Amino acid sequence: MTQPSRIVLVTGAAGGIGGAISRALIADGHSVAAVDRDATALGKLAASEHLHPIMADLSNETACVEAVASAVARFGRLDAVINNAGIGPSSLRPDGEVNLPRIEELSTEIWDRFFAINVRAPMLIVQAALRHMRKNGFGRVINNTTSFRTMLRVARQQP
Repeated sequence: MTQPSRIVLVTGAAGGIGGAISRALIADGHSVAAVDRDATALGKLAASEHLHPIMADLSNETACVEAVASAVARFGRLDAVINNAGIGPSSLRPDGEVNLPRIEELSTEIWDRFFAINVRAPMLIVQAALRHMRKNGFGRVINNTTSFRTMLRVARQQP
């Protein structure tokens, strides 16, 4: 295996934006630890010696730590993290992006899951990755905080 430029852990790696990020990194010669909860979507990422698919539910603290450990075990180091995983209104119901849920529809369980995936998981992933990046004297963290569908919805509302 040839040595890639960088080893990058991407969360939400098999979805729309995450899939595009993962494919672009690999095309540029980087290796990607692709973390996603959707095994079928992970399987659709092009097989490559530079791709390490990691099935994980990032609402679980242990899964966050284990995803980083799996990336380092596979590639020997970690240079960057792209926190892209997130859930939005469509996780509440299929029409959630078009017909936004109201506050009354939120339960504490839904709120806790949103917070765990959208806020806590990125922090946990970075905590677990920092020691590896510091050890190598290099590291980058990118946090993506929106979704393609959200951008489309906002773009349609602009005059």
